Amino acid sequence: MKMPVVVSLILVAAGWMTFSSAAGAQTKQQPFPAKPGLTAQQLHGREVLVQHCSLCHLPQLPRPRDSYGPSLSGVLKDSTPADEQAIRTMILKGDAKMPGFQYALKPAEVADLIAFLKTTF
Repeated sequence: MKMPVVVSLILVAAGWMTFSSAAGAQTKQQPFPAKPGLTAQQLHGREVLVQHCSLCHLPQLPRPRDSYGPSLSGVLKDSTPADEQAIRTMILKGDAKMPGFQYALKPAEVADLIAFLKTTF
């Protein structure tokens, strides 16, 4: 008697997982569209931005403007190596208003993020 109940529960769970993953794939939206022509490194940097920085730094999100960080769009356009190093240090160490990500991001992820910040998204 217990075996049919267990099998039924497994089948219901499997069906639910299949339905929810299919439904999620259909409704998944990008927070902001990627510009055509980005390199693989820049695309990965975009993903890092969305995952780790978007809460505070994407202007498309409704929120009070004075309580979060500035928009990062074009922040490193026409930058010098010193500008890039300053941003890298800020990302890793943070400051009083921003947490550091030295333990959350790998060096390659920071490099990819900086490559994306050099574009004007």
